[in-house]
Amino acid sequence: MQSASGRELGRIVAAAILVAGGTAAVLRAVDTLPGLLLGEPRGIVRHASVEAAEKALGTKVLLPAYFPDSLRWPPSSVRSGRVPAPGLGVQFTGRDGGRERLFVFETLPAGSEFPTSLVPEASAYHAVPVQVGDAAGVFRSVRMASEGNFSEIEFRKDGRKILIRYAGTGDELMKIAGSLR
Repeated sequence: MQSASGRELGRIVAAAILVAGGTAAVLRAVDTLPGLLLGEPRGIVRHASVEAAEKALGTKVLLPAYFPDSLRWPPSSVRSGRVPAPGLGVQFTGRDGGRERLFVFETLPAGSEFPTSLVPEASAYHAVPVQVGDAAGVFRSVRMASEGNFSEIEFRKDGRKILIRYAGTGDELMKIAGSLR
């Protein structure tokens, strides 16, 4: 009798493990469904506007006051993420409606790292130190596999880490970075 009870208990435990594992797998699949439907990596939130992002994040978004005529307003994309730290990315297309030409990424105040799924990978092939106002920064020439060559500048402003990537001249990029408000 004792061994029959042990076998029954084993079946109950095995069934409970299978049900818990199946439930976890279904919940994981449901969790990834919005990202698949919207084309966004897990943990990235798309906002309808800069104002909507500011409201959702509870902070002002830093944007350039100088905006080259070759770019289109409003932004083509406003997204935020929280892993490994909270941050935001705003993208702008060219006036011709083509590909993204300006990317502005920022951590939230006191942040030190951009959300990993927010900033597209790029390979730097040239870097020099620069000054952006009173902040030290790094100006880089980068190549993004899907987008081509860009200039970018990384620096800190108002307690935030900033990365601006631009498909235009280095002079315009420096003006954009210097006008960030």
